[in-house]
Amino acid sequence: MYTSVLLNVESTILDFWRLLKPRIMYLVVFTAVAGMVTAPVSILFYVFVYTIWLKRRTPQNIVIGGAAGAFPPMIGWAAVTNSVSWESFILFLLKMSKKEVIIYTDGACSGNPGAGGWAAIILFQDYRKDIYGREENTTNNKMELTAVINGLKALKFSCNINLYTDSLYIKHGITEWINKWKVNGWKTSNKKSVKNMELWKELDNVASQHEIDWKWVKAHSGNKYNEEADSLARKAIIDA
Repeated sequence: MYTSVLLNVESTILDFWRLLKPRIMYLVVFTAVAGMVTAPVSILFYVFVYTIWLKRRTPQNIVIGGAAGAFPPMIGWAAVTNSVSWESFILFLLKMSKKEVIIYTDGACSGNPGAGGWAAIILFQDYRKDIYGREENTTNNKMELTAVINGLKALKFSCNINLYTDSLYIKHGITEWINKWKVNGWKTSNKKSVKNMELWKELDNVASQHEIDWKWVKAHSGNKYNEEADSLARKAIIDA
């Protein structure tokens, strides 16, 4: 619910900007043109500040002063030529305001199919949250999917996420295969229904609410959090 509200807020901000854009562009263009016309004066002024007034006559400060003077006209030129997508710029600012989160997920199964467990470790600054659970008569792939879904669902706001999984099924599925599946009506290249389709649809939905960098880590390779996620998933199977 919270994530949905936040996404609506982002959409409202963009709609508000598109409404205002024509009305403020004249002011932007005027400021831009003025900045470009005065660019030489601006550059000389900043070079003067950095080298004469501050008494730091070094090549580095000449470069710094020139760059500082040239930056406003460069922004102005971008505004006039429309070489910057302002909607993208606003989205960039919204993205920068999101929390940076790391998630490690893993799934395990005693028998395949059999009793299964899943786990997710969520890291934010000095905060850590472990979540895990179990299911009867399931598969390892289902547990891998469930771990990622529940890890993302635990977040109440849209976040920038580095998500680590040791499952190539997850990594390739969400970054490569899923787009083809959706185009083909959730059918594989062999015209068969995608296995675990409902879980993939749920993952696609929750993942779309965040900015996620999907990372694969080799299982049992000494990665601390991957090993701990594996232990939690196996613990979930035992703790019936």
